[in-house]
Amino acid sequence: MKQSVRVSKAPLNIHLGAYVLDTISLFLMTFILYITTLYGVFATCFNYLGNENQIREIEDRYDLNLDANQDYTKYEAVIQNFYFEEFSDKLEAYYNDYYQTDYTIIHIYNCSVLRLVSEPNYQEYKTDYYQYVQNEDGSFNVDSLAIKLEGSGKVYEQNMHDLFYNSYTDLKDYLKIFNDDYSTLSITNENYRLLSRIIGFSLSFITLFTIIPLCNKYNETLFQRFFKVTYVNCKSGYLPAKYKIILRPFILFTIPFIGVCLGSDSSLIILSIGFVFINFLLILLSKNNKDLADRMLSIYPASNEESLIFKNAKDEEDFFNSPEGKKILEPDLLEKLNNIKDINIIETPDNK
Repeated sequence: MKQSVRVSKAPLNIHLGAYVLDTISLFLMTFILYITTLYGVFATCFNYLGNENQIREIEDRYDLNLDANQDYTKYEAVIQNFYFEEFSDKLEAYYNDYYQTDYTIIHIYNCSVLRLVSEPNYQEYKTDYYQYVQNEDGSFNVDSLAIKLEGSGKVYEQNMHDLFYNSYTDLKDYLKIFNDDYSTLSITNENYRLLSRIIGFSLSFITLFTIIPLCNKYNETLFQRFFKVTYVNCKSGYLPAKYKIILRPFILFTIPFIGVCLGSDSSLIILSIGFVFINFLLILLSKNNKDLADRMLSIYPASNEESLIFKNAKDEEDFFNSPEGKKILEPDLLEKLNNIKDINIIETPDNK
């Protein structure tokens, strides 16, 4: 006798627990594979560490490895040496070509480092910390180094620190433009780090969310298996087709993967945490605890412990024709299954 599919949705706390732990496992495995790939492959086979040492030597040559807690005068001295001694001509040519101007290097320094306006007037010729030199006729000399306005106190010191430290951190970007060896080494190692992130993230989500689910009967991830959560089709209540199991992680992790490919740690963190949080909210707001991928694939999380879940109609029929299945049809045993929700699943707004 044909029986309706008996499926009970997974409790919210159980489903969220599996979701959170699977996500943590993903990023932990990504980090481990990132380190393994970077230092186990690129460091040994492609001279990553040797490149890093050469990069450090070049940066030390221009004193570009000061920490963030130095007195602002140290940053100021390094910046002035960079602008007026080491790369004066290159900086001047680069700035004027980029902005289509004809400024001297001092004028460029006043604007880009001291944050003064490029064309001063009586209303705008100074900041709280520097001002342009004024000529006898009242005009302002943009080609003379601006005058520091004296101040004191913690606020003054902190603001001066921020002013020069921000420009100090930009010097490495300029060095990539003006020093060919530094540029080649930096770009090469940045590519190694990017490839390590891509490899680590890709192998992690494919392993945890595709290979492992496809290798077990109920298509469960590690923590779904632990919490006895599986996915079923909304319409039939049967296990979803394999292609849905394969598509699900690609839907879930496309946005974090974009963060990986952008090559920035901050972009990876922002996009990953943002998407995980949004997906978390979708689960909370759904009656059947469905995340973005579940909605797109018409599946939802069910309790493997409190449900009778089958691969398809034939699997269900074979089960109920078996001795074990026939026992479930006995009234006294059927009564014991009252905790299992009996659903003739139909695609309705409540299932979404």
